[in-house]
Amino acid sequence: MVFWKVLIADDDRATLSLLHQVFQKEGFRVFLAQNVDEAKRIIKRKAPDCALLDYRFENGSALDICKFIKQNAETSNIPIAIFSGYGGEKIKCYKACADLFIEKENSVQEVLEAFKSLIRRVQWERGIFNVEGITLDYRLHRVSVKGMKPVELSKEQFLCFAVLVRNSPDYVSAKVLGREIFGDRSFRTGALKMILCRMKKKIVNSIGGEVKNYRKKGWAYLPPTREKNKTNFS
Repeated sequence: MVFWKVLIADDDRATLSLLHQVFQKEGFRVFLAQNVDEAKRIIKRKAPDCALLDYRFENGSALDICKFIKQNAETSNIPIAIFSGYGGEKIKCYKACADLFIEKENSVQEVLEAFKSLIRRVQWERGIFNVEGITLDYRLHRVSVKGMKPVELSKEQFLCFAVLVRNSPDYVSAKVLGREIFGDRSFRTGALKMILCRMKKKIVNSIGGEVKNYRKKGWAYLPPTREKNKTNFS
């Protein structure tokens, strides 16, 4: 899974820095917090798509952050993982609506893989996500905007658009798009371009926005809500 906005909260700078590097390399857009108050500010301002939280902080715990996430309409359904060096905290975490408990004895790579598995599971179970005012229905491969008729896409077209809208306004390379759509299997550039072109036609004609291609950078989507601020789209 790539290009999800993730909140990572931990009061240990070394751990936070290491997690930042690993998650960013994997493609996540990372927001960092070292205490409960910082985490709440990020949740309010950035509306992350998922969260990885240390359990203990000087000014509270992950349970306080969980509660704040659930009270925020934009983040109430996001996947939450809590990691701790104390296995006895597990029951408290699950009662606080955490979706996954990870023990700190695991390596950073194991934490990453467990977190990615969580996102895939929750994505399948819940099926619907809202990004940039656009609703992505992973079960029906349907895209919709309030007040407009939903757009029906093929599975490949939908996966392609989901990556672009989650990463907007940045460009996404053909390699990353191919990996998201075709998995670990090899793919032909021509097949990917055909998927992108058909997706572009359906999306632009139905919900608006812009889909652009730049040979050296890849593809990008600019939603209608950002059309007035095209200076970031470069």
